[in-house]
Amino acid sequence: MEIKINISKNTLLWALFIIISASFMRQVLNFLIKYSGWTAITIMLGALFAAGGIAVFLRLYKSRPTGGRILLFMAVLAAGFFYARQMGIIEERLHLIKYGLLGWLISGNIVRPVNPVLRILIAVLFCVAIGGVDEVFQIFLPWRVGDIRDVLFAGIGGLWGTFLFLIANVENKTACMTTERQEKQPVL
Repeated sequence: MEIKINISKNTLLWALFIIISASFMRQVLNFLIKYSGWTAITIMLGALFAAGGIAVFLRLYKSRPTGGRILLFMAVLAAGFFYARQMGIIEERLHLIKYGLLGWLISGNIVRPVNPVLRILIAVLFCVAIGGVDEVFQIFLPWRVGDIRDVLFAGIGGLWGTFLFLIANVENKTACMTTERQEKQPVL
């Protein structure tokens, strides 16, 4: 079985941002907490979550989905929201969003296999690998701690984003990114 992934610039840049941001996001978060408080941070995170959900829903809606597909999409989106609400640490909530987006992006870059189960497996493994690199990087930062649980959260976020991608692109068996233009892009 041939596996073909054309990693887009957006996917690569987002993965690099996730890793590099470990060196400064704690300071950004502390600044935001100091000057706006936990309530404002929670509201901003909720707004980010809602904006992402609306953007993905609009993409889904453009494909004229069935009512069942809309309900499935809303259920998966709500599951991610409620899962994030149960997390006590704000960074863990951010992991779900960051890696959910990464799962969405890498899912769109997988040309082959078309099989959704293999697509999910590849996307989640990619997110776990990036999460692992991120956590190893954090071990060397004096104000950060590498934690294996965060790699697990990366995988869960990637799985969530991949499910959302597959639901939004179910009518297109080869997903939205597999065009002639993508076939001509070099494989990384």
